[in-house]
Amino acid sequence: MHINLLARKLLISKEGVFTKYAASGCKETKKTILTRSLTSVTYSSLCIPDDIAERGLEDIPNFYYRDDGLQLWDIIFRFVKGVLSSYYKDDAAVQKDSELQKWIGDIFKYGFLSQASTGIPHQFDAVDDLIKFVTMVMFTCSCQHGAVNTGQYDYGAWMPNNPTSLQLPPPTTKGTTTEATLLETLPDVNTTVNGMAVMWLLSQQSSDFVPLGQYPQEHFFEETPCKLITKYQGELKKLSAAIEVFHTLLSLRTRQSAFICGSSVVKQSLLMQQLDHHSTRLMTIFKRKGGAAGRKIRNIMVDLDKNEAVETRRACVLKALMVYFNEDPENLIREYMWKAGVDPCPTSPCRRRTLSPFFL
Repeated sequence: MHINLLARKLLISKEGVFTKYAASGCKETKKTILTRSLTSVTYSSLCIPDDIAERGLEDIPNFYYRDDGLQLWDIIFRFVKGVLSSYYKDDAAVQKDSELQKWIGDIFKYGFLSQASTGIPHQFDAVDDLIKFVTMVMFTCSCQHGAVNTGQYDYGAWMPNNPTSLQLPPPTTKGTTTEATLLETLPDVNTTVNGMAVMWLLSQQSSDFVPLGQYPQEHFFEETPCKLITKYQGELKKLSAAIEVFHTLLSLRTRQSAFICGSSVVKQSLLMQQLDHHSTRLMTIFKRKGGAAGRKIRNIMVDLDKNEAVETRRACVLKALMVYFNEDPENLIREYMWKAGVDPCPTSPCRRRTLSPFFL
């Protein structure tokens, strides 16, 4: 790919940015890093459901990479399964496809140096094997790449987070570092500026960017894959909208100070309007939540099945949002009311009115 040619020419060549400004730029260091990296890459580490499970991260709170990533994996998986199953009717069809077997064989041999310990298949024996592998390729080249690449500048713009090099070895004993030694250790201004410039450039959207699920060139004309593509695009669009809503509410969560005791009726009214507008999408997100938080949310939403009144829906959605953010609704409501000088007793008439301003 052209972008890889540019990277070899401008980043890791003898005159490249990494060679000039990064500690990892010299030939031997790059070789060591790549060797160590290859030993840590396994098939399961490239498949986000397996990776999350192996690392025991299923119930870690506020892990949005996992929450969004698993949903994207599921959407891609369903699309891939539909398309490939329409062409490969049984396992024998996969086994007899010589071009397909040569493709995976080359990946195993040249991409993973024929290391069976990686778990990368050297051949496909079943349709399910093919579906999982193609899902992994599509997810890695789109979602995973975006997650790793586009946030570089957001993280590295604060240079101490990600210095490209150090002028002194890092300290080995706690409590011995001073401001002076820290400044002596971090890279100089010229090195920092060049490193940040590269991170900024790499974080920008490519001029030939094509969103996931969009196909400027038509490769399929049969009815089945065309219908699956339309469905695939629709699921991605819904998830994108749900993520946007969630991120909006996540940013609103930081505005609690604007909703102190005595907040205006206008502010609360606007909140309720937005809550009503997004409730359906939010409840879709809640249904996908797993772990202990997911169970708590489902218990909360039981009230909505019994009573469909607007007030009940608002209360259920707000409480579910608190749980989604790994907060305990009852404790936080009591804490808010204490600070507001209101009786936190469950029978207090103010208790229900303060629920919405409290959330924000």
